[in-house]
Amino acid sequence: MDTSVTIVGYLLTVIIVIPLFYSWRSGCVNVAKIKSIKNKYIRNYHFKFALTEALNKKVRGKN
Repeated sequence: MDTSVTIVGYLLTVIIVIPLFYSWRSGCVNVAKIKSIKNKYIRNYHFKFALTEALNKKVRGKN
């Protein structure tokens, strides 16, 4: 009885943790891409972004 409950608990934990991990990882990748794009424009075109928004893989910055 205790073994089956433990196995089910582990399975439910894995089912919940895997999608959260992939969501977190993709969010970190998007943030890194946004930072690299911002740094490129800051260096090359001397823009200074006071505010940036990201929505559906599109970034908007405001001076």
